[in-house]
Amino acid sequence: MIGKIFNNLKMSIKLTGSLALIFVIVTAMMLTGAKVRMNALRTLDASYSHYVSDIQGIGKLQYDLAKLENNLYRYIAVSTGRSKIQESIKQETDSINQMVQTYRGKKLTSEQEQYLADFDAAWSDVQRGYKEIMAFVSEGKHDEVNRLLADGGYVADAKKKAEMAIGNLKDYSMGMDQNVLKETVKGRGGWSGILWTFS
Repeated sequence: MIGKIFNNLKMSIKLTGSLALIFVIVTAMMLTGAKVRMNALRTLDASYSHYVSDIQGIGKLQYDLAKLENNLYRYIAVSTGRSKIQESIKQETDSINQMVQTYRGKKLTSEQEQYLADFDAAWSDVQRGYKEIMAFVSEGKHDEVNRLLADGGYVADAKKKAEMAIGNLKDYSMGMDQNVLKETVKGRGGWSGILWTFS
């Protein structure tokens, strides 16, 4: 019945109807594609922002650790202005503690938690050792200072362990973030990719 009615229609009407149907289909695909694209962009933006945040946060942590060590050697080398250097050391120590606490507030994997635990153990010894060194400097006990800073001393070992823990955390977190980005981009394939093209 429907077939007969369709066959009896004029060619111009058939053509117009076919074009209208194609237009409706393409429009639907474009609208759906636009939605898919926006969702994909939001996901990519969130993943990239997390990736950049990790790089910046851990990079700042590494920088402050290096700056802290530099200030300690300045404290040892100069006799004037030590109170200001000591204040800088305190500020950097507080900054590191705050950054670690902030990072710990994120959703972490068991590997990330372990790297932070490794850092905590070493960082505690670093702080204790730096305080001992400044006290020995003030007392003029340079042999004790050299003993603590020498290879094999607990301060030197703790510093290396702290740096290693942060390095491992950085490598692991960056690798994980890169995988998330790759999977997000990969997930844009198939039907979503087709809709993206039409949009």
